Amino acid sequence: PVPLPVERVHGKGMGLMSKRQVNKIFYIWILLVVIVALIGKISVAAPNAGRTAADFLQVGLGARAAGMGGAYTALATGPDASFWNPAGLAAIEQKQFAVGHFSWYQDITLNHGSLAMPVSPQIGMAASVTFVDYGKIDGYDQYGAPTGDLSAGDWAAGLSIGAQLTDQLK
Repeated sequence: PVPLPVERVHGKGMGLMSKRQVNKIFYIWILLVVIVALIGKISVAAPNAGRTAADFLQVGLGARAAGMGGAYTALATGPDASFWNPAGLAAIEQKQFAVGHFSWYQDITLNHGSLAMPVSPQIGMAASVTFVDYGKIDGYDQYGAPTGDLSAGDWAAGLSIGAQLTDQLK
C-alpha cells in the first residue's frame, strides 16, 4: 500500500502541525476533560488555610512575578513559566535555569529551582522542584513533657511542556 500524504492545516500562518496532529490533541483534551468531570472535585490546595495540605504551592515564585503582585500568568516565560503558565515554555530558545529562596515568618523557608530547555523550535520543556522547611517545632509527648525539636517540610516536583500550535499565536 502507498502511504497517504498527511493533509496540512491551511490558512495564513498555519502549517506547523498537520490536521491529524491537531485532531489528536483535540481528542486527548476532550478525554482529559471527561475524566476530570467523572472524578469530581479534587482539592489539594483549597482556600481553607490551616486545614489543607500543600498550601505552600500558593506562594508565587520569581522576583519579576512578585514585583507585579502575582499578575504574571500572561507574561510568563523562561523557567518561571513552569509555575505560572507552561505555555510560555514554547518561546524558550536556549537552556535556562532559575533558583529562588524565600524566607518567611517563623523560620519558614521556601526554595525553588527550575530548568527549562527547548525541545524543538515550537516546543519547550521544564522540570521544577519546590521545597518548604517549616523550621524547628518543639516536641511534647502526651503528658506535656518535652521530647526535643521536630522538623517538618513539604516538597513538590513538576514536569511542564509548552507547544506553539500555530505561528499566529506567539
